[in-house]
Amino acid sequence: MNLTDRFLSTADRQKISACVANIEKRTSGEVVVLVAPGSGHHPLSTLFASLLLSLPAALLLCMIPAHYYTIHLFPGVYLFLLCEGILLTLFYHLFASGIALPLLRLFLLPKEVAEEVRLGAQAAFFEHSLHRTTAANGVLLYISVLEQRTWILADEGIDTKVGRKEWKKIVNNLTATVGKGDNGEAICKAVTQIGLLLAQHFPPDKADGNELRDLIIE
Repeated sequence: MNLTDRFLSTADRQKISACVANIEKRTSGEVVVLVAPGSGHHPLSTLFASLLLSLPAALLLCMIPAHYYTIHLFPGVYLFLLCEGILLTLFYHLFASGIALPLLRLFLLPKEVAEEVRLGAQAAFFEHSLHRTTAANGVLLYISVLEQRTWILADEGIDTKVGRKEWKKIVNNLTATVGKGDNGEAICKAVTQIGLLLAQHFPPDKADGNELRDLIIE
């Protein structure tokens, strides 16, 4: 199973889709929930993790009795450098290829995480056309599973009417609960909070149709 499958069950997905559909009956605004397995490749974190794991492993290999090695070909520091080079490449490949993604979470660097998630949310906002709604009132709730971070992006029609403190409060509440219990319910609570803000400024419009997908799983 990939990260998104572990994060949201089929029942969770159905619950979220129903929640978005229900909240959009109260507003002409558009809410999109996007769940991504991860944001970016985290090159610095990957290198950091690879170094932390490969260095002690190389030292342990060098402590094995010398007769297990061709010691005359690789004496002392050269043996260590050889082991370190091989192990560093191996660990880096495991992380970069996605095979060891859950383990990489332990080594993520906060600044890199914040930047990668921000860029991932911005890319998703335009990729899924949230900037093309009729009233410029699309809101993206972006959830990146690997980093366990969330981000909200609102189009200019709603962003000029809702302060950043309101969005940040929703993000903080969701980030504090997601991954620690009922993910579907936690996301539904965030969707409801977003919908209530939208409803204050964009009341329901019978002529308004559903312009965007409610739930996107990558």
